[in-house]
Amino acid sequence: MGFLRVLTLSAPDLIDTTEGQYASVAKLMVDRNDWITPWINLRGVLKPYLGEPPLHFWFMELSYLAFGQNEFAARLPGVLSAVGIGLCLWKVVRTLVSIEAAIASVSILASSCGVFLLSGAALPDMTWTLSVTIALTNFLLVGKWHYSGHLFFIGAGLGVLVKGPLAVVLIACTIAPWACIRRMREGRWPIQFSMLPWVSGGLVLMAIIIPWHLCAEFRNPGFLGDFFWKENISRYLSASYGDEFSSERQQLFGAAFTYFLPALFPWSLVMTGLLIATARYDNYGRDVLKPLAEDPLVLYSLAWTLTCTLLLLVFPECSAAYLAPSFPGFALLLATLWEHNKAHQWCSTEAISCALRTTIAGLGIVLIIGATASLWYSNSILTFALSVLTGFSLLSLSLHPERFRNELTSIVYVSVFCCGVYACAILSFDRHLSENQSTRITLEKIRAFPNSNRDIKVGFPFYFPSSATFYGPLSRSTLIDAIQIDEAQLSQSPPDLIVVRKRDIPKLRGSFRSLEQLAVVGQWHILRSR
Repeated sequence: MGFLRVLTLSAPDLIDTTEGQYASVAKLMVDRNDWITPWINLRGVLKPYLGEPPLHFWFMELSYLAFGQNEFAARLPGVLSAVGIGLCLWKVVRTLVSIEAAIASVSILASSCGVFLLSGAALPDMTWTLSVTIALTNFLLVGKWHYSGHLFFIGAGLGVLVKGPLAVVLIACTIAPWACIRRMREGRWPIQFSMLPWVSGGLVLMAIIIPWHLCAEFRNPGFLGDFFWKENISRYLSASYGDEFSSERQQLFGAAFTYFLPALFPWSLVMTGLLIATARYDNYGRDVLKPLAEDPLVLYSLAWTLTCTLLLLVFPECSAAYLAPSFPGFALLLATLWEHNKAHQWCSTEAISCALRTTIAGLGIVLIIGATASLWYSNSILTFALSVLTGFSLLSLSLHPERFRNELTSIVYVSVFCCGVYACAILSFDRHLSENQSTRITLEKIRAFPNSNRDIKVGFPFYFPSSATFYGPLSRSTLIDAIQIDEAQLSQSPPDLIVVRKRDIPKLRGSFRSLEQLAVVGQWHILRSR
């Protein structure tokens, strides 16, 4: 499954605006040989990017130095973080449950839609998820593994270096309700609290957090105040958050729950269907809910699963990527429930087999329909044929119930084929996304123009794609300086070329009459002043 993700890392080009922005920040840090202050080319102006700590950028820098400045290197840290998350999950489930449940949990995690997509994106969310997973899994292992106590604090510290204090809040909001429930039921706090190395672990935590924050404050006076208040408190309380690095993304109340189901596809649907089937059990409350509620691991994984979603209910801005730290908790929960079901048989093997075969059939139908639709978006015939062939193979497999008699084997089947479907979807829409949601092909088109043997200033009115600051300098012959321009600059001091989205052309109004269209790439129109 990880092999399929690595194969698709280079496709598509870096997507705007977020992937292009993060990839450009790490590129500038490498170019400037600066490992303290992240930098951003903001619409043509170079500024410190102090909205987030630099740990993920450090990983991207190392990847650039090893593999060059390209899409593969920008996205590689995400895949490696996903592998680390899987190892943490494997360790805790194998230790506390069984090796079969460990295989199931890792398979479920790897094949969840959100995990597969985010692990191949140039975003810090999987690195953040890894740090939170290190902390939360090792908290469970305190007293069972010698290194777990210090690894708990190391995970918390790394989380702060990726996303700031929110990492500690997330870890605390998972552990606190679980510990309180244990205290009310058993009359004592969980043993982990007394066995954690609070003094030495706290020193390790401070040793991870403090050095960079002090260096950043020394290099950029006033950083600490702005960072802790504006980026870590104000943004989650204000109804109209937005700064110069990101736009407002206000969502409806409860939108996080709508992201949760597709992010954990197909397992969110499988779990929902099986829960509905189990709810018909005659003594549901006594024979099903009571044993589950008495299992500390079920309660812990449930708290872990719901923490991000519940926190985002009160925040005015959120995206599906913000839910990533809860994905391992969901995989742990589902594997634990599966282990309970093996012992109590609330859901029959036939019901589970039917749910997984239906999932396989659904994946096949979706893949065939998606591959057919992709022909309208410049998909290659080879990719189309591969996708359709895979789709029909899945449909054929779903018609053989005998291959789904073993539940663990069936889970692995679904996981592998899910990853195959995701990979086919990425390759099918690679060209379309690269032309319309990125700028590499557009900038290469500009470099191929006659007499383009000098540096070129390219202006983007109305909308500035961050990927242009990554791809623009990636040439030894023609360097492209990408800037954002307003309508006044179009007539007073126009750049060498203007690149505008098709939807924004009407906004040019009278200026458009003095512009000559040179080429069109996807949604991008390349113009020049007459």
